Amino acid sequence: MSSELKNLGGRAYLVKKLQDDCGLSRRKATAVVNVILERMIKALKRGWKVEFPFGYLTRARRYFGDRWDYDDWPANRNPYIIEYCLDKKGVEFLYPSPDAVKKGRKKKQP
Repeated sequence: MSSELKNLGGRAYLVKKLQDDCGLSRRKATAVVNVILERMIKALKRGWKVEFPFGYLTRARRYFGDRWDYDDWPANRNPYIIEYCLDKKGVEFLYPSPDAVKKGRKKKQP
């Protein structure tokens, strides 16, 4: 089995990229990733947005039905969830128009 990471996301991937690109040790790269994630968590708890290149994370209120019995609260008692919202560049990147797809294709040479 190869030692390459197969996962394209997650903490281990970020640590590996910091090691390779910045020349940090595993311990220092892990500390950097942990600090960044802690700051993101604190910002989301305050209700702030965390911006990324194609959108942002934000805290959204979780709504329950009108008939929900508050004595029978769900196991996850957090009234908020985290949403990823796309901005205009993100929507254009993920959902290109049919015209843009046609323009990008190359014609086959006979």
